[in-house]
Amino acid sequence: MNKVKALQKENGRLEDGIKEVYSKDYTDMIVYLRGAKINDYHQEEIRNDLVSLLLEGQDRGERLEDIFGQDKQAFIDDVIASLPKMNATENFLRHLNMILLLVFNFSLIFLAGDILTYCLERIVNHKSPEFTMTITWLDILLMIVIIIVSIAIVEMIVKGTYSLTDKAMRRRFIVYCLPIIMIIFGLPFLNRSLDVSVLHGPIWYYLPLGGLLALAKFGLSNYLDKTYNTPL
Repeated sequence: MNKVKALQKENGRLEDGIKEVYSKDYTDMIVYLRGAKINDYHQEEIRNDLVSLLLEGQDRGERLEDIFGQDKQAFIDDVIASLPKMNATENFLRHLNMILLLVFNFSLIFLAGDILTYCLERIVNHKSPEFTMTITWLDILLMIVIIIVSIAIVEMIVKGTYSLTDKAMRRRFIVYCLPIIMIIFGLPFLNRSLDVSVLHGPIWYYLPLGGLLALAKFGLSNYLDKTYNTPL
């Protein structure tokens, strides 16, 4: 277990002790913290400090305002300003690490889709199709759009914690999801050239593909953990 996951586990255990009356405001503070240009380990260290302060204040019967002040956003901004920022290299590598995880997850979805298609052909249509891996340009296009939209939604939620109302948040969520909806409903009308296979072969081809993605993700995560995840 790397340093970030170990600290996340500890923080999750501590947060189980937070009373419901503090829960929403505390969650908003942590979500807002996620938008800072500081690395995941330092975020977890600050999260640990915040939950520890909150639990101590909770034991004394204090309000959240007594612990963190009236302006919780300003409090978090001051904390963020005091922390070292990620350099361009670390920022790029952390985004790449997230993209590798998303692509690996999509490879599992593609595998499940091919297995389902094979089973339906045999059970419903009583055919004996080849058990193959098929990834088309359309699959890749949809994957890229979903990844971009997912990142945009997360950024919107994080940055809009204190600046957007719930109604505005829902409205933006719908707008961000429109490209995915348009592609799904436009499938019958898209150029057939997009449905051409990029990768096609026996189903076991997913093994080296998934293995390479998992190995790259593990190696990069390990490098980030050893190189950048140092205590404040």
